[in-house]
Amino acid sequence: MAKGRKLIPGEQRHCLTFVGHAPDRDVHGKLRLTVQCDCGKTTEIGANSFGRNKSCGCLPGGARPNPPSLLGMKFGRLVVVAYAGKGKGDHNWTCLCECGNTSEVPTARLTSGKSTSCRCFANELSRDRLLKVDMVGKTFGKLTVTSYAGKVDGKHSWQCNCECGGTKIASGKLLRNGGTRSCGCLAKLSKSRDGRNS
Repeated sequence: MAKGRKLIPGEQRHCLTFVGHAPDRDVHGKLRLTVQCDCGKTTEIGANSFGRNKSCGCLPGGARPNPPSLLGMKFGRLVVVAYAGKGKGDHNWTCLCECGNTSEVPTARLTSGKSTSCRCFANELSRDRLLKVDMVGKTFGKLTVTSYAGKVDGKHSWQCNCECGGTKIASGKLLRNGGTRSCGCLAKLSKSRDGRNS
């Protein structure tokens, strides 16, 4: 601590923040300070140690301790549940994803919005793009696809014109596997034939 300069509460040196002067001096009559460490612990140190001590002792090596500010915070699908240590240039956090997986994510990726899931969201988007195959102009049974109709009940669906003049919105999966081949006219025709034959 520089001699002759008054410390201001909130002033920080390394991981220690000055809170105020301790009520009692040490055994040699020297001034002591109350400080709070980034790890959350409040302690007293000698005035001359403020600026030399890097932490309250929680990290003997002098590295900056885990900042508690992200614990419990949510970033997209991720909730920060624990501090995972310091990586290359940044602090890492153990995050629990909504899908149930856990992952370690650097602070910068969380706070910048670059990481919002354990990768499950990216995988879903990739799978979604694969399922949304362009089918405009293709014919399936009596149906010809004219346009994309968006998602219906969570499934990519397509607007189709039927040979009978009707229209139908059908999921791409049912069109491709033959589950939907008309606007419903084939089923009506089949029932009509069955009725005549009975």
